[in-house]
Amino acid sequence: WPWGKLILDHLEMTGPVKQTLLETNEANVIREAALKNGMVPMRRYGLGLVRDGITTLDEVLQATDYYA
Repeated sequence: WPWGKLILDHLEMTGPVKQTLLETNEANVIREAALKNGMVPMRRYGLGLVRDGITTLDEVLQATDYYA
């Protein structure tokens, strides 16, 4: 991207995640199922970018403030 690095959640629709979505619409339950099945949260992904020298901690905290 010409304007910077994207930080985003990526949710792979595995069997357990699909089943959870069919059973509930509660965000915290869906998020927990996703985390158990390999989802990397935005803030954790962003901290890896900080570690690798790609972005700054301030940028990650600003971009992920809603998800903290």
